[in-house]
Amino acid sequence: MLILIGSYENNSLQMNFAVSGTDANLRMMNEWNRTKRYSTASIDDDGDPVLESDLDLAGGVTRARVEDFLLTYYMLLEAFLDTIS
Repeated sequence: MLILIGSYENNSLQMNFAVSGTDANLRMMNEWNRTKRYSTASIDDDGDPVLESDLDLAGGVTRARVEDFLLTYYMLLEAFLDTIS
């Protein structure tokens, strides 16, 4: 998992997870994007599934909001792994 702090002009926090060796396909990623919120699923250039999520930091953010973002991503990641397994 990759966490980018201060990405996109230092105004966001980005979570990025990719895994190889799955049977994930574009249909699965499209279904994920139709049925889930707060994240985006895609297939990268290597054919691996990717789960991304961004937290907008512009205007300020509390510690509680960052913690909630991380917990939400963790729950999404668990569901994503179930989907691509």
